[in-house]
Formats: sequence, structure tokens, C-alpha cells
Amino acid sequence: MLIKTNDKFEAIHAFINTWLKDKQIYCGNCDTDYNEATFPCCEEPVLETNSGHTKAIIEAIKDLKKDQINEFASNKEKNFRSTVKIPKRLYWDLDKYLGNYGYKLFDNEEDMLKFAKKFPQFSVPERI
Repeated sequence: MLIKTNDKFEAIHAFINTWLKDKQIYCGNCDTDYNEATFPCCEEPVLETNSGHTKAIIEAIKDLKKDQINEFASNKEKNFRSTVKIPKRLYWDLDKYLGNYGYKLFDNEEDMLKFAKKFPQFSVPERI
């Protein structure tokens, strides 16, 4: 992937679009690359690709939003306040990619809030 930009979030957007096209099969539960010789890799293997796993995470976020009592992602017990939910592999791959340019995915809470606003499909609260 080649993109010339000084905008961190534009680079993230381009990276995610490329990352979603990767057809590598892996376990969505333990994050092990699929290998026929060593399968099953864990007690509850779930074979997925980046796009399939991401779609599952987005559906899980929609389910989480149904249990929220307000737009700020509180639940009935008032103990759940998550900002973003992204696949582990995407998080680590993005952090590694950005690290090559001297950035971290989330330098601080403000970065996480910007990410949630730029990528609402990964945002748990309705309102940031």
C-alpha cells in the first residue's frame, strides 16, 4: 500500500481498506494462523478472515448498543464504558504500521475519541 498523506486518520482509513482484503484464514478466538496440520488450534476455534472477523465485531457492537441505557455506552449495572472495539489483529497491525512512521494508534484518550468519530462502525457509544 502506498499513500502520501500527513493525516494519520487518512492513512488509517487506507490501511484498513487494504487490510480487509487480506484472505489469510486464522482463528478468531486465539488469533492463530490457520494450518491444516495443527488444526484445531484451541478449544473453540472460529476460522475467519479479516473481513469476516471485522463484520462479526461490528455486529457485536450493534448488540452491545441494544443493552446500553444511554448514548454514552453505560449499561444497566453502570460498569461498562468502552469507547472502541476493533479486532485484535487490526489493532496490532495498525499499531505496527503506524509505528514505522513514529506514531502509535492511540497516543492518548483524545486519539481514541478521534478514532471513534472517524470510524463510527468501531465506536461503542452512540455519542462521543
